[in-house]
Amino acid sequence: DQNGKQYGEENIVSQVNIRGFNTYIIKTPRVLQTSKEFFNCETLDGAQLENQGGSGSLGSHWERTTLHNEIMTASDVPRGSFSVFSLSLLHDSGWYVPDYNHAEKFIWGKGQGCKFVNQACQSNQEFPEFCKNQGQVGCTYEHHFVGQCSANDPFADNCAYVRGYSNRHCEDGKN
Repeated sequence: DQNGKQYGEENIVSQVNIRGFNTYIIKTPRVLQTSKEFFNCETLDGAQLENQGGSGSLGSHWERTTLHNEIMTASDVPRGSFSVFSLSLLHDSGWYVPDYNHAEKFIWGKGQGCKFVNQACQSNQEFPEFCKNQGQVGCTYEHHFVGQCSANDPFADNCAYVRGYSNRHCEDGKN
């Protein structure tokens, strides 16, 4: 921490069951506060780590379902964002004092509440981040790319979202 005191593993990570998946969460002070404020959910215990994949992704990246296009999710996504979540983790490591003004814009799940984090597309509440009509073409949630509604992302807990094509941009009126 900022006083040079080590957290200890039990104060950094814990395992919980979320959406039917055994999931590790990062619960360091800044990551916890960032999670609660960003999602508007005071009952969160931390930020979820990836709960699917192999040794290169499972438990070692942010969870795709809740932090979709954050640059530190398990695979490349078009126009990833280096968000306040990664800056908070770096800050809590004690190795960096980041300038949070350099966090990139990140809106996936922002202010959506506890159901978004804990239930996502399994919730009876519909969230605009997820889509229902697989195969339908539309814009990604962030309106960066044209893409197709798909649940084929191996890191998205079987949730469907518009997966953007890297060569078709929603900002371009010709697409």
